[in-house]
Amino acid sequence: MIPYRGSKNALYQESCKIFKKKSIRWKVERTFAWVKRKCRRLYLKWERTTAAWAAVVDLSLIYYWLEALVR
Repeated sequence: MIPYRGSKNALYQESCKIFKKKSIRWKVERTFAWVKRKCRRLYLKWERTTAAWAAVVDLSLIYYWLEALVR
């Protein structure tokens, strides 16, 4: 898992105190792991254009969210 990085920007640190930022990096890592496991097409990147690849990413995330809603 990728470690958390500290912020060097004072303004950013102040805004984090105001909004009580929570660490949710594990959710992002879990989603990427799911995409690599379930959507082999994304893992291998067969599409020639970036736009086509971005569309496949969108479709895979929509599928992921729909599965989560059905559960």
